[in-house]
Amino acid sequence: MTEATDGSTSSFVEVLIYNVAFPVAAILALQVAISHIVAYAKTLWVEGKSHEWILLMRNGEMVRAGVGLRCFRGPFDQVARFPAKIYKVNFDAEQVTSEMQGVRVSGMLVWTVNRQGTGPFNAYKNLGDISSGDPRAANESLIAEAAAVVRGCIANSTIDVMIRDRNLLRDAIRKEMFEVVKGWGVWLETIEITDVKICSQSLFKDLQTKYREDMRQEATLHKAEIQNEIDEEKNKNDIVVAEKQRDQKEQEKIYLQKIELEKSEAREQWMRDKAEILKTKEELSVQHKIKMQGLKQDLDRKVEEIDLQFTLETDQSAIKNKITAQKLVVEQNKT
Repeated sequence: MTEATDGSTSSFVEVLIYNVAFPVAAILALQVAISHIVAYAKTLWVEGKSHEWILLMRNGEMVRAGVGLRCFRGPFDQVARFPAKIYKVNFDAEQVTSEMQGVRVSGMLVWTVNRQGTGPFNAYKNLGDISSGDPRAANESLIAEAAAVVRGCIANSTIDVMIRDRNLLRDAIRKEMFEVVKGWGVWLETIEITDVKICSQSLFKDLQTKYREDMRQEATLHKAEIQNEIDEEKNKNDIVVAEKQRDQKEQEKIYLQKIELEKSEAREQWMRDKAEILKTKEELSVQHKIKMQGLKQDLDRKVEEIDLQFTLETDQSAIKNKITAQKLVVEQNKT
């Protein structure tokens, strides 16, 4: 009985170990392995900033490069980082020309890392302190190279060419330096000549004197030409003004003559009208006199007629009275 119990217990333990302990141990081991794999994968993840070059190298050769690059590197790959920016350097060079006169040239050049091909890798190899963000060694090398090219151009040119043709210097620097610095991993963005000075002050004054005299002569001639043009224009304007004044005077004269003629005609018309009025007045006066005389005669005639009629009526009344008186007398006599 005891042996049977011991056997069943051992069987249960074996089942528990095989069915529970081993799977749990396997899961824990897998979890630990996954966490280590994830942690290791994170160490292989490379992520650059938006203003940063990322260089991936394997066995001394560039595998991949880019600004703000994000990728996984190999276990034995190397990663380099340096700023992706534009650098500006100033340079000066002094040399005598073919006329044995000293000239000093100042300029600036703007450069950055060459993006083409293995340019970033070459920049990382050749410009040792580029990772610091202030590549002094690279700037000094570029300054020395540019100054050498400028000195060569000055030595083979004249003062007049140096002063007037700055594009010659710029093109020469770009032509001679471009391929050289391209191997360094440098890309020349622009080159500008900021100043060209003559070292000899007396020579500079002499050149200025000739220039001033030429400019003064040119200014005098130009001023004389302008004055002649002004005089010609003034003469033309005077002629035009004189013609306008003459035309205006003639128009005024014609207008005054026209006014005088109109006044004369008006005066003559007024005289004619006045004479006509006086004649009409005289005729009316004569007609009035004749009419008044006729009226007077008519009145006199009417008065005479009235007087005659009154006389006749008076006489007839007297006759009638006389006849009546006679009749009364006759009647009285008869009585």
